[in-house]
Amino acid sequence: MSLIISSTDASASLYMVLPEFVDGKILKQWQGGVSVAGTLVSSGVINMYMQAIAYGAETVTGAVNGSVVTLTSTRPLRYSHNGNTVSVTDFINGAGLSTTQFVGVFSGLPQYYEGNVVQLRQAFTGFVGTIKIKCPVWWFNNLN
Repeated sequence: MSLIISSTDASASLYMVLPEFVDGKILKQWQGGVSVAGTLVSSGVINMYMQAIAYGAETVTGAVNGSVVTLTSTRPLRYSHNGNTVSVTDFINGAGLSTTQFVGVFSGLPQYYEGNVVQLRQAFTGFVGTIKIKCPVWWFNNLN
């Protein structure tokens, strides 16, 4: 089964987000990979890159209204960092693949900063049309 991503704007970034936060206090090198097929791309070049968004400490506030308790959680954004951009189109063309065949690509970025937690995303940009993706993975290497 594949996830279908469609874009009508080549300058837009479409994100696949790792659903859990990762520890931002340990020095790591993050990587993300995915298999991509450029099934119906009408223009542009399919690009992919990793993005890490670092957040500060979580603040939880609450309010009571009768028997209803509402909790709100916020994390201050420290900054985001983009990894190297990979041209998926170059991999597809270089391997002589058809638009229905999948190619595995990955992008990485070092963590040379600290945040309490980090959210990892794989971004796709640069194309108009539809791509299929499957097998998204994220991993890290300890640097300390």
